[in-house]
This record gives sequence, structure tokens and C-alpha cells, in this order.
Amino acid sequence: MREGPWTLLGWLRPKDPDTLILDWLKEGRLERFALYNLEADPGQTRDLMEGEAERAAGMVAAMQAYWREIQADSPYWDGWKMK
Repeated sequence: MREGPWTLLGWLRPKDPDTLILDWLKEGRLERFALYNLEADPGQTRDLMEGEAERAAGMVAAMQAYWREIQADSPYWDGWKMK
């Protein structure tokens, strides 16, 4: 997610091998994040989650809200049973 020079990356929990991909995507929660300032660090080498805690908290909350919207709006194809 981008906000000016800031970018926030978020990761889903690892998928259990027995879980269907669609179930994992529809039910998955973002659990790990990294924050970077692309003007100061275009190579994304310094995670600023701790040093920019207030900015990080706001961006994490926004990303989680966007992710919940995406999950709610995404269709579920019963015929697609890939693991």
C-alpha cells in the first residue's frame, strides 16, 4: 500500500497444505508488515515499523480494512478446488 513516499507491505499467514487456496484467501488475515520510505530507501532495506510506529499503525489499520473489503467483494468459485 502506498501513501506518498511510504509503502507498507503485508503478508498473509502461510497456507496450510490441506487448505483450499480460495478458503485461505477468503479467510486469511494479514499478520506481518513492513514499512519503508521509498524516497530515503528506494531499495526497501530498512523496515521502519518501530521507528514510525504511529504512521505504521494507521497504515496497518487501513490495509487491514482494504483487505477485508477485498475478501468480502471477491467471489467464491465452488468449481475451483485447488490446494
